[in-house]
Amino acid sequence: MATLVGARLGHCFFYDWNNYYKDHIIEIFLPIRENPKGNIFGIIQGWELSGFQGLASHGAAIGIIIAMVFFVRKYKDMTLSWVLDRIVIPVSIGGVFVRLGNFFNSEISGKEVSDNFPLGVKFVQGGHISPREAMNITGQDNPQSAYELITNDPTYAKILETIPYQHPTQLYEAFGYFILFWVLWYVYWKTNKKQQPFYIFGLFLVLLWSIRFVVEFVKESQGGFENALGIFSTGQWLSIPFILAGIYLLLRKKV
Repeated sequence: MATLVGARLGHCFFYDWNNYYKDHIIEIFLPIRENPKGNIFGIIQGWELSGFQGLASHGAAIGIIIAMVFFVRKYKDMTLSWVLDRIVIPVSIGGVFVRLGNFFNSEISGKEVSDNFPLGVKFVQGGHISPREAMNITGQDNPQSAYELITNDPTYAKILETIPYQHPTQLYEAFGYFILFWVLWYVYWKTNKKQQPFYIFGLFLVLLWSIRFVVEFVKESQGGFENALGIFSTGQWLSIPFILAGIYLLLRKKV
């Protein structure tokens, strides 16, 4: 629950607050979207069911940390460091599967690359052709069938050619998070660092958000406040405090 709530609020406030949610507060908390032509169950006019669209990993991280603070207040036989130093290991492998899901759903893809780039991927459903456009082009009545035709039917080869190759940034992150999982597992089981409070948690913060920071260089803009601050993307700016906090936790015994 903390992960989902944090991820949802993180997306709304970090990435889409100024552009959308500051004028649509109710849509932060309910899976609906304002639509003059829509209706919900034929009763509520001017709205449509949309589901919750948009989750942010930085918000999820904050949500998990806050939840763990409340957890150890209730279960006083555990310390915050004990919990955080252990929970980050399954969290890191969870991040692998999240990014694999993003890949299969054509979400959070990378910048365009040349046709001969060996890792380039065409994300047919990634936004270059909207679901409505795909249905109009193919005459299909649902997006999935339309995209399948564009991908597999030679009739639409020219349309397919217009879709650029992109960095599969989801796979870059998934691979990085798998390495992170292995590193944390090794440090926990093969060294005595688990006896040092917050060390593994600090290592997690430094490595995970450094991976995110690097991959952001080849990721498409996700919006947010990056235009106001410049230099880095929103994801990179949000990663910096986590990295600095991790460095502090790693070095604080030496200070």
